[in-house]
Amino acid sequence: MSESAEIAGTVVTSVLIITSIVGNSLVCALTKKNNDFANPMNYLLINLAVADIIFVIFTIPKMILLHSSIQPNGATGKLFYTFGTFSWVGAASSVFTLVTVAVERYWSVVHPYGGSGKRLTIRKLRVLLPGFWLFAVIFEIPIVMFVVCEEKIDSQFCIRVWSHEKDIRLAFLSTLLALVVISTTLMFALYSRVVYILWFRRNNDAKLSHQKRGVLRVRKRVTLMVISVSVIFGITWLPDSILHIVVQTTSIELSPFIFPILHIMIMFNSAVNPFVYALINQRFKEKIKSMLFPGSTSLVSKNSSDLDTQSVELANRNIQPTAKATSC
Repeated sequence: MSESAEIAGTVVTSVLIITSIVGNSLVCALTKKNNDFANPMNYLLINLAVADIIFVIFTIPKMILLHSSIQPNGATGKLFYTFGTFSWVGAASSVFTLVTVAVERYWSVVHPYGGSGKRLTIRKLRVLLPGFWLFAVIFEIPIVMFVVCEEKIDSQFCIRVWSHEKDIRLAFLSTLLALVVISTTLMFALYSRVVYILWFRRNNDAKLSHQKRGVLRVRKRVTLMVISVSVIFGITWLPDSILHIVVQTTSIELSPFIFPILHIMIMFNSAVNPFVYALINQRFKEKIKSMLFPGSTSLVSKNSSDLDTQSVELANRNIQPTAKATSC
């Protein structure tokens, strides 16, 4: 790949890293500052934001080495590349979080009267969220333990190779396949049912009270937001995961431009979520404006936010509609 192409890729990646850190930090700060954002769904989105921040931060060493004339090797190279591979911890936590969001939406929309025991609560998240990160670290263990850093004969560039070439590599790739492909398939199945219930099943909205129509509207908006995030994740991560497996298990040679482009797509996934929240959720956008520019929001916007807050609370309580056909 030409030097100009590498520089262009580095510039784009750098912009995405900065955007991801700033945008996802705002998501975390917004929830901490506003008590009305303290609900299970928003805590999941915070965990997703933290995972994206960790992913891009641990990607920075790879960018530094890309244009460095001196490459670390030996123990130093192992330490440097181990630090870089911890980006997978953030990636794995993102997957677990997105699957949990899909399950939450499924039970809230498809089975809203399934009992409080199946409802996602902040208390349950106190167990689930640390579990996500624990499993994410476990996922990282094969890379740390069985990937070694070796020096190329014709240069000082340090490359990563598997110390146990076949068995460990295939085990890791199988885990990667399960992590991305199976989770994406599961999210697709869950959201297919949710979308049908909210948008395509015949509902007699005219018989709903104004309050219950507001609940339905909020459910649609929240669902559209998290589905958009999940679709972007699938589009950006699936090609990279599949091609990694193809390259490691076959003799197919790909263009040197392929993986840099796929890497930029993954970085885009980490940076785009706050923009999705702002585009779909007017309340989120107004809160961000008020946090960055105090006093800039109008009284109308504040009143609208208060109404949305009440609707979110009602939606989270799964208020039963008067018409059975409108259960959502």
